[in-house]
Amino acid sequence: MKKQVSLIMLGLLLVSMMAFLPNSAHAYTPADYKTSIIKAADRLVALQSPTDYGWDWDVTGLTSHTANPSATNLYGATAIGLVDAYELTGNATYLAAAENSGNFIKYGNASNGDFWNGHDGYYWSYAPDYVFLMQLSAVSGDQGYETYALAAWAWQKANKPNYADGNQTILWNHYRDEWIGINMSGAAALGTSEWGLAALEMGDTVWAGNMATVIDANMANILTASVSSDYKDMGMGWTLKFLVTLDPVTYASDIASLETALKADQLSDGSWDYGPPPPGDPQTTAYVVSGLWTAGEYILARQGADWLVTNQQTNGGWNEYGAEYSETSSEPAQAAFTVTSYASALYISPSSVTKTPVDVYTNFTVDVTLSNFGNLMGFDLELTWDGSLITNGQVDKSPLSTLWPGGWTLVFEQSGVGFYELAASSISSTCSNTGASVLFALTFNVTKSCNFQLSTSIHFAIVKLSDNTTPVPNPIVPTTVTDGTYTISGV
Repeated sequence: MKKQVSLIMLGLLLVSMMAFLPNSAHAYTPADYKTSIIKAADRLVALQSPTDYGWDWDVTGLTSHTANPSATNLYGATAIGLVDAYELTGNATYLAAAENSGNFIKYGNASNGDFWNGHDGYYWSYAPDYVFLMQLSAVSGDQGYETYALAAWAWQKANKPNYADGNQTILWNHYRDEWIGINMSGAAALGTSEWGLAALEMGDTVWAGNMATVIDANMANILTASVSSDYKDMGMGWTLKFLVTLDPVTYASDIASLETALKADQLSDGSWDYGPPPPGDPQTTAYVVSGLWTAGEYILARQGADWLVTNQQTNGGWNEYGAEYSETSSEPAQAAFTVTSYASALYISPSSVTKTPVDVYTNFTVDVTLSNFGNLMGFDLELTWDGSLITNGQVDKSPLSTLWPGGWTLVFEQSGVGFYELAASSISSTCSNTGASVLFALTFNVTKSCNFQLSTSIHFAIVKLSDNTTPVPNPIVPTTVTDGTYTISGV
């Protein structure tokens, strides 16, 4: 009965404290995101050309590649989804498909401009192509992809004035006035941030820093761009990801402004749209989800990712205003991978404690630790163990003051032979940490000696963690929950 009351109290307390964005509850777990990514990757494999290893632009109703040459600007943007799927699953089919694309675009001598100039109507040197080659190199272990990309980038900067370091303003003006239309700051933000992220992927922080300076100078125009015709939300999402990745301190003001604007543009179902009328747009939502997650806006990003999973077609792709495109059947899966890749973990530290008979009546302490999490508002955790081997001595809850410096409250606490339960909640703001945070520490007394080895798990019997969504808090589901182990050796 006490346990039921504690959960009710925790829920009521969390609800009463939260005056934050009221959007749809998280419907999906990391396992659901993984399933979505696999479905998308299977779709990309089926649609890949067996000759030029690319993809058709419009794949509506297709089950395989047409006889047409692949769209040359889709290689990297689409194949990154295969790299993500391989990294997530280890499925060699996805790696082979990615390598086929990588080997096809890694044409000729990069130092002579062959990546830019291409052959037989194919040409590359798009920003996602560079990102793809760098990431493919990392997951495959083949340094040749990275070497090629770096040589191609050096040639491009030296031979194409728009990309020369120091000419970032020229590149901005190109994307603003020549790429899609005239005076399109949202498009300029999208295109130049994409290059900034590619430069960072290749380790060119100087070029990326100079690009960020130009973007910063145009931030007012980005924030006031037209949602309906200027790629505003896509541009803001990618710019947010770029600036957070590059230097979150220097660009803190820009980052805060972008987050505020994206929050305001989010639709009630959790998605973002290219422009009126709704419903949301998968490609735009994918770009925004990646940016917000990188910036630590985990709740908003999860809402967008959930919308993407909900709206995935049975064939694994996504419908965009009545049609399906290869690129936009990969980018939503890439966004889901971004969310999945930040896997949270709940565990006991140290994971294993071993004592000998001479240690009877001594103490040892373990930390209950949570890593890589976002927007933690409260928790209810119960640990159990063999009470004949060890007994609970004392509990150190002082780490909660570090976790929630604005204050916290004890919702419920109980202990007995072989168990301890603690429910606590912040009274102000949530906590996010891409590292590890100790929630509380338990000190145990060694109470039993024996002539042979005995052990017990320190087991997570109840795991309930919540964020700050209103009106009903969303559960935070750790990707892994790992028990601790206590062992006493024999005489």
